[in-house]
Amino acid sequence: MLDNKLPNMYKLIILGIIGFLVAGLAILPRFLSVTDIAGYYGVFMLSFLGSVSMVLPVPGLISMCGLSALLNPILLGIIAGIAETIGELSGFILGVFGSYIIEKKRLYLKLHSLMKNRGYLIIFLFSLIPNPLFDVVGISAGILKFSIFRFLFVVLTGKLIKCVLISITCDFGINMF
Repeated sequence: MLDNKLPNMYKLIILGIIGFLVAGLAILPRFLSVTDIAGYYGVFMLSFLGSVSMVLPVPGLISMCGLSALLNPILLGIIAGIAETIGELSGFILGVFGSYIIEKKRLYLKLHSLMKNRGYLIIFLFSLIPNPLFDVVGISAGILKFSIFRFLFVVLTGKLIKCVLISITCDFGINMF
């Protein structure tokens, strides 16, 4: 079961993320036009919702790809990568708080054996590739009580690489024609 410190840690992480976002929204108008801010904010929200939503398809990558020719593709990829990482916390937290339902069942034992030794590598590879199966990996990491900080670091690394590469590739492809 969960100890009492775990929910407080999640509250602190969520408050930290909200504080970071509010600070970013306060600072951005000094450096960007209103139109640029709307584009970056839109990509952030669509990428976040796409990662939070486990069922509904949200066009986060498509919007990032379309705007990459108009906005800075590297900054766009970074913003989308951060948003997707924050959104993936939903699956992880679902796994942490729902683990008591699945403990000692056959699925739990299989997940444990698959991710025990190479779990962070699996998380990295799945976050690097655009696919809808990452939610299962995030839930599995939560069930297996992976460190939330390591989980976030590994997911952020993979998502940043993925989103920046896709954004640069889309920018190149759109500007080529």
